[in-house]
Amino acid sequence: MQNIMNHLPAKLALAAIAAMLIFHGPPALGLERLPHEEPETAKLAFNFISLFRYYSSSLDSVLQKDAEETEAKLQKMPFANIHVSLAELVDEFATSGIDISLLVVDIDESLGTMRELLAQSRFEESIELADEISGKLTQAQGDLDVIEDVTRATGEKLRITPHSGGSLSTSYSEVLDRIERIREMLDLYKSLMSDTLLGIKESIEKSPSPTELTLNIEPKVAFVGDNIHFEGILTSQGECLAGREVDILLNGSQYAASVTGPDGYYQGALRLPYWYIHQVQVQALYYPRGEDIGVYIASLSPELELEVLFYEAELGLTVEDKSYPGYEMTIGGRLDYGQSPSPEERKVEIYLDNDFLAEIMVSETFEQKILIAPETELGYHTVTVSAAPMGRYASVSTTAPLEITRATPVTDMDLPRVAMIPGSIALSGRIYSELGPVSGAPIKISLGKSQITLASSEEGTFDTRIKMGMGLSPVGSQDIQIRVIPQEPWHNMLSTTRSMVVVNMISSGGILAILLSLGVLAQSRLRRRRRAALEKMWGATAQPQPVQVYDGDTLIPLLADKRAESQREPRSAILNFYRWTVRLIQAITSALVRPQQTLREFFEENRKSLGPSAIFFQELTRMVERLLYSNYQPTKEDAMKSEQLFHSVEKGIKR
Repeated sequence: MQNIMNHLPAKLALAAIAAMLIFHGPPALGLERLPHEEPETAKLAFNFISLFRYYSSSLDSVLQKDAEETEAKLQKMPFANIHVSLAELVDEFATSGIDISLLVVDIDESLGTMRELLAQSRFEESIELADEISGKLTQAQGDLDVIEDVTRATGEKLRITPHSGGSLSTSYSEVLDRIERIREMLDLYKSLMSDTLLGIKESIEKSPSPTELTLNIEPKVAFVGDNIHFEGILTSQGECLAGREVDILLNGSQYAASVTGPDGYYQGALRLPYWYIHQVQVQALYYPRGEDIGVYIASLSPELELEVLFYEAELGLTVEDKSYPGYEMTIGGRLDYGQSPSPEERKVEIYLDNDFLAEIMVSETFEQKILIAPETELGYHTVTVSAAPMGRYASVSTTAPLEITRATPVTDMDLPRVAMIPGSIALSGRIYSELGPVSGAPIKISLGKSQITLASSEEGTFDTRIKMGMGLSPVGSQDIQIRVIPQEPWHNMLSTTRSMVVVNMISSGGILAILLSLGVLAQSRLRRRRRAALEKMWGATAQPQPVQVYDGDTLIPLLADKRAESQREPRSAILNFYRWTVRLIQAITSALVRPQQTLREFFEENRKSLGPSAIFFQELTRMVERLLYSNYQPTKEDAMKSEQLFHSVEKGIKR
């Protein structure tokens, strides 16, 4: 190899080295060629380590009590690249994983609520909540058992154990570890609930006195923001409890408070919050505080229903079908209050998706121009118009779809149909779109190798000339390419092509001169040939011939022999009918009888043009050849037959 390289030129040696690197380099670099596989027939590769790690990550979210993240992860599992034999197991894991994540969060929150109830000596409510928590713990244990069974079944299918070694076994063990930690967490919850129930039992064993609480409200129908009067009595085993604090709950949340008097009577007023819901549940709550703890048991009054009134409106929205980046659009709407009184003005906010656009004060109808930001993405968006709540008027909002797109310019251009080169072409036109003229836009016009750049006017017009260079083609089609780059963000770029006929005056003039010269020369030669043929024909008729023999040099015009025409005999009739047939064929096919051309050659030349009539002309040709080649004397029947053949050819040509 070294000897060969020494004799190679430098460039050839470099090429040889490059080829060696191409064909032998990858193995030396530690790379491996991968054969090309068709996507439809390629064998799928499954990464089971990634599957177990995804399981572990999902269970970590359960331990962190992040139900949303757990659900987001496990909902993607059906779309993963999973072997078909594991599809059902993966679905079971995802379903049970989402369920247990929601249960863990619910149990954790419920335990906190139960501790608060116990602190308030609300034993009955605590016991009811404890029963609910117990049922959720049982359900969570069942979901965890399913997760563990699915994980172990997956390990069995893959023939792995926690102690088999390798990355796959490690990932498998991590999933089992997370399952065990979740089981420990559920056991801890169970233990906490048992301790809480034990505290409830101990508190009940102290035999605290039960309490009773009444509640009355007036009015029972009110507008939001109105004052509501409440009153009631707190007693314990028939005795009034004075100086105790009573909470007023609206839909379970503490909203007001009052202290009982010497006779256990409490009263007060609260302002109905601006909750635009039609019904509110009202209750009074007493729970022991200070010295009352361990002496009395908390109590809730019967639940009362308060009907809430407020004004509602319907918001109609009018949005254009489409808008453009950097362009103004009009949004209109109407607030319809029906039979309710309408306010003088209220604040309305306009959003595009989540982006705030404008805030306006309106009465009933409104119309607002909105500028779409130039950087807004193209596509479909949502316009939201909302009126914030105001006093007795509930909030109202509505949405409408809006397409953000760009307008495509068009070009009206005055372009000559035929252009002469060399020279220049005048180009003028106007560029506009549905939004108006395209102003100040750079325009690039290309014609062959010639290019010119200019800008449109404020009205979108342009007027220029472009030079055209020489070409070899005398006449042809030339494309003019026009590119427009609008400055406005609401316009698309424009690229269009127009065609026109280009005539090269120099090339065309030269070709025309050559054609004229050739025409004159051809006409001169044709005249000379015609004159020679006539002289030969008349010279041949002047010489006496004992027998007319067709020697191959005789022209078809010989058939028009004056001597034959003067005779009214079968021979003359046959020759005349042949001559008329030849003229008829020449009139149809424009075929010329060339010098030295035999009758049979003329027939063969026109056979295809005659179609089915060729057989009649062939028979007539043979009849004439017989007269010319031999001393055969035709009869009247021969003459009649030649006439029939002539008419047959004539009819065939007419058809």
